[in-house]
Amino acid sequence: QMDEDGGFSYSPIRHLFIGGETAVVVQPNPVKDVVRFVLTLEREAPIRLEILDGMGRVVGTVANDLYSNGQFNVAYDLSWLPAGIYYYRLNAGNSMETGKFTVVK
Repeated sequence: QMDEDGGFSYSPIRHLFIGGETAVVVQPNPVKDVVRFVLTLEREAPIRLEILDGMGRVVGTVANDLYSNGQFNVAYDLSWLPAGIYYYRLNAGNSMETGKFTVVK
């Protein structure tokens, strides 16, 4: 955010809650090489976390397993992807959520 005096500040990290049971944070954004997804689960759930390109094609699967409750750090190497805007799709139990992040070179 750019202030009127020319200064700037960063917004706080936001958590995305799915049905009150799951939160996901993407760090860093933009990402150069390795992205980290921080998943917080209130209860056990099957998790499928995928990376999609701008056309909606799956270009990578970050996680596809049953996760217990708690917090998990999942790193994924994106150094092979060209620069651009990408999306993640998180399926957690019966819920689905998407988010956007940027890859820079």
